[in-house]
Amino acid sequence: MDLIELKRINKQYENKEKVIEDFDLNIQKGDFTVFLGPSGCGKSTLLRMIAGLEKISAGELLINGELQNNLPPKERDIAMVFQNYALYPHMSVEKNMGFGLKMRGIDKQVIKQKVADAAKILNLTDYLDKFPGNLSGGQQQRVALGRAIVRESEIYLMDEPLSNLDAKLRAVMREEIVTLHNQMAATTIYVTHDQTEAMTMADRIVILNHGDIQQIGSPKEVYQRPQNMFVASFIGIPPMNLIPLKNVAGKFYLEDAELSLKADIDQQLVFGVRPEDAFVDESAPLKMKVTYIEDMGADRYVHGLVNGTKFTLRDSSVNDYQVDQEIGVGFTAQQVSFFDQVSTNRVEDNLWK
Repeated sequence: MDLIELKRINKQYENKEKVIEDFDLNIQKGDFTVFLGPSGCGKSTLLRMIAGLEKISAGELLINGELQNNLPPKERDIAMVFQNYALYPHMSVEKNMGFGLKMRGIDKQVIKQKVADAAKILNLTDYLDKFPGNLSGGQQQRVALGRAIVRESEIYLMDEPLSNLDAKLRAVMREEIVTLHNQMAATTIYVTHDQTEAMTMADRIVILNHGDIQQIGSPKEVYQRPQNMFVASFIGIPPMNLIPLKNVAGKFYLEDAELSLKADIDQQLVFGVRPEDAFVDESAPLKMKVTYIEDMGADRYVHGLVNGTKFTLRDSSVNDYQVDQEIGVGFTAQQVSFFDQVSTNRVEDNLWK
């Protein structure tokens, strides 16, 4: 069942800048959907339009089949968690968590019970009498989550809520947010530019660039079958290697190695392979000049140049590599992606003859 429907949504500011154009998206009840993309791609603007904090210039926003365009935020049954925790420094944790309910005129005892229940879930019971200034960043973020939880909303919107935390704490909070989402059987829309958050948390990722959807899919789908070169280069650390192929009289060459492909004779293709699907093979005709070795402990990323194009492979061997060394590179053919150089879109999967 589609809980949220965005139909031909547009956002244009008074300076005539259009940041979202004819945007369509359906979100099912219970989904954890992540809006992922670089800064300025429109993901936070979309979230704020759903929340009612930004006016929709054109198009329709429906929740449970009812038009929401002109409803104020407080009437949308939506709870939102912001990047900055926006806690009241003069209020205790308990009062911060219950403030929204108090403003809605909820009975004091009901508020107290809801706050106690949320505090138990978030391990904040021992901190209810403390003030935000006495809490760590992670604890303050839990308070902000608690303030959203007590509303018992149908939809939770989260705008880069972990960006102010250190790496270790972000990892802990990722797990906690997903656990909360599942416990509450909530529908969550989560905005981030951090692909690790998207890949580890989402049921479905909506990848955006310049206000347009580049791809929608599960983390596995967008990683293994990127629909265009933007997604291929944006998803993955390090990203997918992309090398233009030479087309000589309808024959395709990766550097000097001919690839047996059933592509159109005039087609211009780009070869794409993930670092983990490339490996050192000294007998391979494809050669890479090593420029940098990144030691990650169990694995190393060997960076270099293939015919002037940057290339990275993941290596778990005990071999030592030196800068300026030339090594042969093999790849797993079944894991290769091909893209059209002109449209940048993915070409059919089975291009091998």
